[in-house]
Amino acid sequence: MSGQYIKTSYDNDPLMYGAFVGCVRWALGNDDIMRLYRDDTGDGFQPAKNGIEKMIDQATGNELAFFQRFSDWVEREIFGSPDQVYDNSHSSADPKPPVEADEKSRDAALPSVSAPSAGQE
Repeated sequence: MSGQYIKTSYDNDPLMYGAFVGCVRWALGNDDIMRLYRDDTGDGFQPAKNGIEKMIDQATGNELAFFQRFSDWVEREIFGSPDQVYDNSHSSADPKPPVEADEKSRDAALPSVSAPSAGQE
């Protein structure tokens, strides 16, 4: 696969690219995820079983095409697109302050704990 790469939505984001590729690698090794992928897409591509098959898959582009399809599916179904990962829909010009309990209600919710007296340890 020398000189050939899958295209991702994270190609220009080095930090997230590494995280995304890690997720794809994890998903490739997870039987449950692969089963979901195959059920969802009907993709029956199987990795080459020997050197000749691998050379054929590489020469025809089958291997890279599979990785591209799988990568696209992982982004869509598991990892999320950059818009989903960097979801800014919750921000606004007038952000709500964090919810904080007043001291009385916070202290009332805490159980009282005292240190053991001598001989109770």
